Amino acid sequence: MKSEDFLFVYCMVPNEEIATDISHHLLSSNLIACANIFPKIQSLYKWKGTIQKSEELALVLKTKKSIYQKMSEELIKKHPYECPGLCALSFNSAYPPFLNWIDSSISQKD
Repeated sequence: MKSEDFLFVYCMVPNEEIATDISHHLLSSNLIACANIFPKIQSLYKWKGTIQKSEELALVLKTKKSIYQKMSEELIKKHPYECPGLCALSFNSAYPPFLNWIDSSISQKD
């Protein structure tokens, strides 16, 4: 098992209810091992030609590269934004027992 086989997935959401709903859905579908929800982030961005400002929450999800496509499809189905800011970063290095935990959490069949 290599660190590069695992991903941090980053996505902004509008509120805690949606963050929890998406996270619970992905966990129960065995598509992520963990979701971290970072509260109250102020976002400034351009959308449809104008500068926008909003309060959002950040989701950081841990998953495997091999299931990213399915995980992202499920996340997008539940996400209310027209264009969710979804991106994934490969682990550069990681503690091997942590990688084993992610792998076994995702591989569980409930």
